[in-house]
Amino acid sequence: MNQRQSHQQRLENFIRIINDLIMSFVSNPQEMLNTLQLNREVIFRRVLQGRHLKGRNLFRAVIKREGSRVGEEDSFVINSATEHFWRILTPGQKTYYRDMAVEVNAIIQQRSSS
Repeated sequence: MNQRQSHQQRLENFIRIINDLIMSFVSNPQEMLNTLQLNREVIFRRVLQGRHLKGRNLFRAVIKREGSRVGEEDSFVINSATEHFWRILTPGQKTYYRDMAVEVNAIIQQRSSS
């Protein structure tokens, strides 16, 4: 099996494993921030450098967290899964992540100024 087939098979397995988890939502921005412990420092640094977190970035962080949880950390698999799930989200679900990113940015800004 070549590397491309291996990546594709790992991607398909990863998508199957996390499908139900990704389609459920965390409704509280503080809880969302807490669930992203793995990427928290990267997110904080990015926001504090003036590059606000966007909905798609927040969604990718959720995918990456789930990847870590199930032992999948290959960037090709994570990025491809992010693209796959972002395409199938409804406009309302995408808006949810965009709105949540605004709230997470506000929490981080508030913490940094205190």
